[in-house]
Amino acid sequence: DGVKRVTYTNTGALFGADGELVGRMDKIQLVPFGEHVPYSRFFKILQRIDFGEADFVPGEAPVLFDLGDARFGNLVCFEAIFPQLTRRYENAGADLLVNITNDSWFGAGAGAISHKNMAVVRSVETGCGMARCANSGISTGIDPWGRTFGETELFVRGVAVVDVPLRQGRTFFARTGDWVGLLSQILVALALLGAVARGRQTR
Repeated sequence: DGVKRVTYTNTGALFGADGELVGRMDKIQLVPFGEHVPYSRFFKILQRIDFGEADFVPGEAPVLFDLGDARFGNLVCFEAIFPQLTRRYENAGADLLVNITNDSWFGAGAGAISHKNMAVVRSVETGCGMARCANSGISTGIDPWGRTFGETELFVRGVAVVDVPLRQGRTFFARTGDWVGLLSQILVALALLGAVARGRQTR
């Protein structure tokens, strides 16, 4: 229609030692009703809904940053809770992962701890070490076996410098995906169908 529209993304960027922009990536997995209204791209009427959300446009594909001797994928905030997304980074050739996150809205409760623990599981699944930076803590290094080091405390100002090990080989999960979860869903569906069938026979 000839009208220029401004779009917004939740973006991570890599800067070199000279301060120059090396690369950027856009967050793929947006927070529902916080960063976008689900399905609003397909149903225009949903674009009229206003929850005070950011209305970001999601990134289209994982982006790897090249450090010369290694490449890493960046997970923005709660993207680190999605195993299939981190697997896409590993499949693309990531040697390690980085997670930058704003956890301050969790407060000092267990939410920030749970969020960090989910990032630990992603490292174990993919075999990729991770450097995690949270503005309110918990920032930490994570190795491919789930061991953390250099952890900062919640709402305590501090600096941690960590050496994150690079991926060595590929894990079973990275090669095959979440077949355990898929198998569990199939078994639950079969159990529900069996229960419904037995219920009809009983009546």
